[in-house]
Amino acid sequence: HVLFKNPTKNINFSISNEDGFKVFRDIDYKKFKLFQLSILWRAGVATLEIFNKVELGQIQEELRIMLINGNPGNPRDFGCVMCNLFDSELGTIDAISSPDKFYINSHRVYRFIFGSYQWLFVASNHFLRKSITNEMLQKDGTIRMLRVHFKETNLSDGIVQSRLDKRIEKFFE
Repeated sequence: HVLFKNPTKNINFSISNEDGFKVFRDIDYKKFKLFQLSILWRAGVATLEIFNKVELGQIQEELRIMLINGNPGNPRDFGCVMCNLFDSELGTIDAISSPDKFYINSHRVYRFIFGSYQWLFVASNHFLRKSITNEMLQKDGTIRMLRVHFKETNLSDGIVQSRLDKRIEKFFE
């Protein structure tokens, strides 16, 4: 568990049933945030067709420099909201899908699904409300992940069409 500050101790996480979030604590902020940034940057520089919706433009160079310098930035800097995918009968769902791009209140968002998580990267320089930045990895090593029943997502033709959008949009209001 290289992403945790102290990999020899038990991983400390809890699941909040009252608000539908899975909360992880004791994550190594720098390592995990750089990992997140590398996902977005690698998809942006990739030439494979499945990544053609990830068009980073001028932020691609900014991401590259952050990665080279080992600078994770602040939680809001290319922040990522993660959703844990599960099924009540099967448990955790492992799925993969090509990235998708959409906009919420003028914020460009890239959606990836892999490793039983939906990763929502906010690639925007616009002001982000605290309601969205609270759901991103925090410098204290805490991340709140919305738990999402897999039936709320529909994977078709490699593009995620999600009924979650309304739940996600509330963070941007």
